[in-house]
Amino acid sequence: MTNEEIERAFDFLVKSQAAFDTRQAAFEERQTVFDMQFERTNQQIAEMSKQIQIYAETQTEFIQIVTRTLEAQAEINASLRAANARTVDQVNKTDEQLDRMAAINSQTDERLDRMAAMNAQSNVRLAQKIEEAIARGAATDARLDRMAETTARTDERLDRLAETTARTDERLDRLAATVERNITGGNGSA
Repeated sequence: MTNEEIERAFDFLVKSQAAFDTRQAAFEERQTVFDMQFERTNQQIAEMSKQIQIYAETQTEFIQIVTRTLEAQAEINASLRAANARTVDQVNKTDEQLDRMAAINSQTDERLDRMAAMNAQSNVRLAQKIEEAIARGAATDARLDRMAETTARTDERLDRLAETTARTDERLDRLAATVERNITGGNGSA
């Protein structure tokens, strides 16, 4: 080889090394940017996990509250049923007593008048008890309506959470695509 050829070979090697060093520096810079983006993504995922945990805890508390409310409502309903059964028993007993008294007092007008007065009083008490039972039923209906409204609000919150999760998934998909493009060379060239 001549000196000129050796010099050209050295020039070529120096230029090649400079180009390689430039590409290596650009790669290291892209790697640093990627590492920073990856760290931010991990932080965002950690924050999102915390938020989802908070949402889950809130949901659990709400379910516990609804469960306690339903249990209390069941106890109230059982109490109302028992009160209604006692009322029916009392009405039946009253009817039996009225029948016995009517048979015994049918001999005289005085006894019939007293029996009629007692019967009227029993009917008033019965009407009052029925009105009380109706009032209790109305209060129960109002509680059930409030519980239905609470459930509807919870459903709305769950829908909003699902939308937020879907948007987050879309963002993560876009981020994954960006990371993949950066790993494979940005514009598709390896």
